[in-house]
Amino acid sequence: YPPVPYYLTAIFSWLPEQSLLGCTPLGVSISTARILSGITTYYWCRELTRSASALGLALLYMVLPYHFLIDLYIRFSFAEFWSFAWMPLILYCSRRVNHGDRWAITALALSLALLIGTHLPTFLIFMPILLGYCLLAVTTTSRLIAFTRNGLGILLGVGLAAIYWLPAMTTQEYVSM
Repeated sequence: YPPVPYYLTAIFSWLPEQSLLGCTPLGVSISTARILSGITTYYWCRELTRSASALGLALLYMVLPYHFLIDLYIRFSFAEFWSFAWMPLILYCSRRVNHGDRWAITALALSLALLIGTHLPTFLIFMPILLGYCLLAVTTTSRLIAFTRNGLGILLGVGLAAIYWLPAMTTQEYVSM
């Protein structure tokens, strides 16, 4: 299993247990993931529309049936649930890269590394969306410059997360499915 969701949950291990099950850090982590997914969606959508509309879209994103019901309550896919926080952040950073913000390439790399370290299959499914967004959401710079800058952020992010994905991909024969 990818490490990032569990590292983030460990941050809350200092909280006192509120039940016999000992699930307080896990519950706080789930709540944090849900709230963070709304915040990142709000910032990304605010780049595209008015603040009120962005808030409505962020709230909708937080309660989408797959995200809210299936991932959390039916499957309890904890890592995949956390990945919903990083995808809007990645799109926000990609948009900032297209606008020429210097910090945005680093932020794109970090957010991609978080997604890879959270849920590798989601990263693989999300990559075509990100590449299409890099090409289609260009407004102020040329497509080649924007795609090159985004490509640099993507390569840096994949490189940052190599400490996780490289062993995960090269040791598959030792995993019993």
